[in-house]
Amino acid sequence: MLLRKESAGSDSFGNVWAEDGAVVEVPEEQGRALLRIMDAGFTEVCEIPVRARTPKGPAQKLISESPKPIKAKGIDVSTFTE
Repeated sequence: MLLRKESAGSDSFGNVWAEDGAVVEVPEEQGRALLRIMDAGFTEVCEIPVRARTPKGPAQKLISESPKPIKAKGIDVSTFTE
């Protein structure tokens, strides 16, 4: 199971998250136990499908790149928020 930890640290099983938001693979039983701890900052992460991977690495690395502004009828909609 893949777990993301909100802040860097370790757990009582010996797993280490070296930086804030790091994702670590842990055994299923340990992961379920960690997810039950309220306010511990753990979330389960789904694996990235093989088709979404690129030679650069997982697709999420591509998402972090700044997108080009979108123009619609002369209006720059890249600054709109929901």
